[in-house]
Amino acid sequence: MSLTEYTMRLLMLGIPGIICYFIVGKLIGNNRKRSSLEIILIVFSYSILSYVLLFAFKNLCGIICDKEPIDFVFFKWLTDTKEVLNPKIIFQACVGSILAALIVSYLAEYEVINRIGRLIKATTLYGDESVWNLFNKKPLEELNNGWLLVHDTKNDIIYYGSIHVFSDFGDDRELIMKNVCVYRGSDLILLYHSDMVYLSRKSDALTILATNNILQWFKYYEHSKLQGKTMKKEEPKPIPDRRYNEDGYRKDPKNERLPTKPPVQKPKPKEK
Repeated sequence: MSLTEYTMRLLMLGIPGIICYFIVGKLIGNNRKRSSLEIILIVFSYSILSYVLLFAFKNLCGIICDKEPIDFVFFKWLTDTKEVLNPKIIFQACVGSILAALIVSYLAEYEVINRIGRLIKATTLYGDESVWNLFNKKPLEELNNGWLLVHDTKNDIIYYGSIHVFSDFGDDRELIMKNVCVYRGSDLILLYHSDMVYLSRKSDALTILATNNILQWFKYYEHSKLQGKTMKKEEPKPIPDRRYNEDGYRKDPKNERLPTKPPVQKPKPKEK
């Protein structure tokens, strides 16, 4: 068999893995760029998983119906070029690739392997995804029930709302927020409300906060505004001039008291 024919044979056997690869990409996203060799190995692994699930299901049904087990012929088709491919089994493996994609997506989305590794103290990693994804995928209970403050540090704008959609890869950080109150960052003046806001900023231009203290402060700000009051800014306390003592004499490194202020003259009493 020529190389071209063997390549076509590999392509036919790898169709379930290709289908599984694209479904997984749609479900969990492509978090990082992969080389051609990595993609080939992943597709090959997905193909094996699809055929394993197919033959496991057939053998399970055979045990229930009291039939003879079916041999796993994938590696025989892969190594022996004289074996004829069965299109029916390949089609069934393509159907099984959907189940394989769901299993892989579940394991990746909920970091099952890393959770088991941390449980047995085999690793301290949370996965191979970025901290951006790790933060946005946290449960809502850990993110103030979904209500967050997004600070655009470049334009000094604060967005208070819930993150509906976030980007999973790329240099720019993209967010779609719902029920948003937009504030000016310098003095926290409410600029406008919006049902939905789309943000696209560089990775170092956004800061996301999820703290109850800041939210309580915002509630107080809104309440005072509704009452027709303005928040009083505390005047900065004057910094004492440490060059002078309390009695008005300047401190000198030589511990000499050098008068720098004229003595206070008391007014003379009026003559009667």
